[in-house]
Amino acid sequence: MVIRLNKPNDSRLNCAFLMLFAVPLQNVLNAVSAFLHINIDENGLILTFMIWLYGIIITILNPIKKKNFLWLGLIYLTYILLYLFSYPLAKHYFLSFGMWIIYIYYIPLSVFLIARIDAWDNLFTEKKYLLLSDGIILISLFTKIFLNDQTEYMDYSYALLPIWGIVVVAAIYFNNNFQKIMLPIIFIQALVYGCRGALVSIVLVIIIIYLKLNFFGNCNRKTFLLKIFKACIVIGVVILGSKIAIDYFLQLDLAETSYILRRINMGLISESDARDVITQMCLDEIKRMGLNINGLFFDRLFLPSGMYSHNFILEILLSLGWIIGGLFIVWIIWNIIIQYIRQCEKNKVILICFTGTLFIRYFISGSIFSEGKFILFMAIVFSFKNVKSGLVVKP
Repeated sequence: MVIRLNKPNDSRLNCAFLMLFAVPLQNVLNAVSAFLHINIDENGLILTFMIWLYGIIITILNPIKKKNFLWLGLIYLTYILLYLFSYPLAKHYFLSFGMWIIYIYYIPLSVFLIARIDAWDNLFTEKKYLLLSDGIILISLFTKIFLNDQTEYMDYSYALLPIWGIVVVAAIYFNNNFQKIMLPIIFIQALVYGCRGALVSIVLVIIIIYLKLNFFGNCNRKTFLLKIFKACIVIGVVILGSKIAIDYFLQLDLAETSYILRRINMGLISESDARDVITQMCLDEIKRMGLNINGLFFDRLFLPSGMYSHNFILEILLSLGWIIGGLFIVWIIWNIIIQYIRQCEKNKVILICFTGTLFIRYFISGSIFSEGKFILFMAIVFSFKNVKSGLVVKP
């Protein structure tokens, strides 16, 4: 059951999916290339160029609004001003390869295509998206088990996280039975080969969507108590199943190669000394900076080895100061909340998925200023201004 979409929206949705799909696909291609001893360093660049070209063609073939050019110009002007006012030692970060990908690929496609999507339903219901999502999840698992995929555990799991989210919403909200089979596979994949942040993010998405569907709707006392009883059973089964699975995997050689299992084995699953030190250093610097505006990438200048703050609130305050930074943080959170409030239940679930898989991670990892997925996420949030709640009908 899907909403009939117009052709431009179908094409924009294709581009959005490809932008999410390309990163895990790149990891798979790199793993296969390494296994076959084929040196293809440009896998990611080729994929990016192909999606960019597809996006540009879609943009040209469909009407373009003047406000899109205004937004594009405003974003580029902001980056230019930030470059001019940043510390000299931080300026080279603006000219890195990753930032050029943001300027040329993420920003224009997000402004002209992603922010103009007016219905997201098909991303979670159409067979082509679900089959590709299932395929990349299973192939990524295959490359880890059989091809000795050397993709770093954080890159591996955060690349798959949005794809996991698509499967989760299809299974839980749209009640796709085959996608329900994929849920334990996703859990095992996240537990054995992922990082804690990705595992926590996808579990949070599942819990929040489940609670939203079962406890925040209108129901009588009898129905509510029945839902509580069912929830207790589900939670009990999940906890017991997780314990059995973890105990089993701890007995295997995987316990030595899996980051999460290794920390569970050492009793350090919730500890992170390095992050604690980084956070304290950032807090100390924030206390000293007064009302200064340091410019983007300032955290790289005082943290050891060019590291970043691993928290978007700290990163924003360090870069933009208390006033502008504080307003920017409020602007981000406000836009997410206001779009959530304005949506019907279905769109709320979809927005929860995107927030959990593309944004929540920035509380504990990643950098919003040097990763294109943050631009992509904000474009998705703005797209909900256009989202049509219309009736769900059979195609």
